[in-house]
Amino acid sequence: MTTMVFTDIATEIGVKSSARYTPNRDFYHGIVSDAVSSSEKMHTLALYRIWGGF
Repeated sequence: MTTMVFTDIATEIGVKSSARYTPNRDFYHGIVSDAVSSSEKMHTLALYRIWGGF
């Protein structure tokens, strides 16, 4: 296994912290935007905080 795909209630809560941790363990990660219930603004902000811009 080399890739983790995240879904959850909110991108800015559990998904963000989990996704930020995966590179430390040599995993690739993806976030399924249709499978989180964050508002578009909060989802975008969380992605920016994970990847530092995109």
